[in-house]
Amino acid sequence: MVLKVILTEENGDMNSIMNKISSIESKDVFGGEKGIQKLVKNIDLIYKSQILNYNQGTSDSTWYEKDFIESKYKTLTGRVVSINDIRKKENVEDVIKYYEYTQFKKGKFECTGTSYNNFSGKIESLNFKYKGLN
Repeated sequence: MVLKVILTEENGDMNSIMNKISSIESKDVFGGEKGIQKLVKNIDLIYKSQILNYNQGTSDSTWYEKDFIESKYKTLTGRVVSINDIRKKENVEDVIKYYEYTQFKKGKFECTGTSYNNFSGKIESLNFKYKGLN
């Protein structure tokens, strides 16, 4: 039996998903696996003001927000990174994608179907429906 997971942007086997996660974890800007995990746990501290500013139509933060974000980022990842690199579209998308994967792993699933081999009686496939986090 081959396990396939279908997400909104990913359609494939677990290897392709794990490769994407590994590529995000290996980015130096995030400080490795532990750094990206800490960023995801504190995603609201690093990216909250950015999301609020974009929703309000402004693209910049005040100097104290920049200093706070850069300081918090260094504390979490061990990396000194400028606000411009923290907010680089590619980096923000990677953090959000990693966050989605971690939330998906915590999710609850309901089995919606099972198919069996007619000769051996072994399970050939299982279908699941994502039920959310709780």
